[in-house]
Amino acid sequence: MRKLLSLFVLLFFSHAVDAAFGDYFLDKSLRIDYFHTGDWQSEMYSIDKLIEEPYWGGTKTNLIDPFDY
Repeated sequence: MRKLLSLFVLLFFSHAVDAAFGDYFLDKSLRIDYFHTGDWQSEMYSIDKLIEEPYWGGTKTNLIDPFDY
């Protein structure tokens, strides 16, 4: 049973690593413009604009962060 479970986990994660950028993402970005305001007692975030950028600024080959940021 343990071998079967290990094989299933290995096959599942090997499929996830082979995924291409186009399988899960669009070649776009969503930019969120916001305000961070406050005083000495409180702070507040408020969204100003949501803008759809026509391009993707990141890498399309390394979808998994190797540095765990």
